[in-house]
Amino acid sequence: MRRLAEGERAAIDEVYRGLRGPVSELCRRLLDGAPEAEDVASETLGEIFARAAEFDPERDVVAWAVTIATWRCRTERRRRHRARLAPLDEAALAPAEGNPEEAYLTREAHAILESAQAQLGDLDREALAAVLGGAPLSAALRKRKERLLPRLRRLLGGAP
Repeated sequence: MRRLAEGERAAIDEVYRGLRGPVSELCRRLLDGAPEAEDVASETLGEIFARAAEFDPERDVVAWAVTIATWRCRTERRRRHRARLAPLDEAALAPAEGNPEEAYLTREAHAILESAQAQLGDLDREALAAVLGGAPLSAALRKRKERLLPRLRRLLGGAP
């Protein structure tokens, strides 16, 4: 970590290999194995690399990394706690011409989608909104999308 803090880029791999395991394990434990734990661990490692110049060589590197990971996990837990699902647009789901069968199917589809969405974490809902919104995806959102799709398939009862 000292070499990385001094600007030696070759030290990145060594630091990554040394910190990836402890940071990932801590995030899994603090986030109760939530699917977002891996995303939070990746973001934590990104922050560690971004703040490498701030590292005090007198400190233990694992303790420093675990502190950053702990704060990121606390933030994620708070965000999950405060998360509220946005209601789906009822007008867009309304059946044409008042067909009772279509109204029933629309209500059922709406209930299934809300149930699946409620079981997703914040990061998954954010990725889903970005994908459905057609916005250009950053590298991080593309990775979240890759992780989201199998979970969404399982929630909706589809093949993995």
